[in-house]
Amino acid sequence: MRRAQKKLTPPGLAVCPQCHEPKLPHYTCLNCGTYKGQAVIQVEEA
Repeated sequence: MRRAQKKLTPPGLAVCPQCHEPKLPHYTCLNCGTYKGQAVIQVEEA
């Protein structure tokens, strides 16, 4: 019964400083592949 009171909310989004796309905070940007200003993953251009 206690759990029924908790409302589901969508996750808060942050803006990527490199490409200015919305992303989850504390996660690598999937659009440009950067995290804290450093390239972490390589993203293929489609």
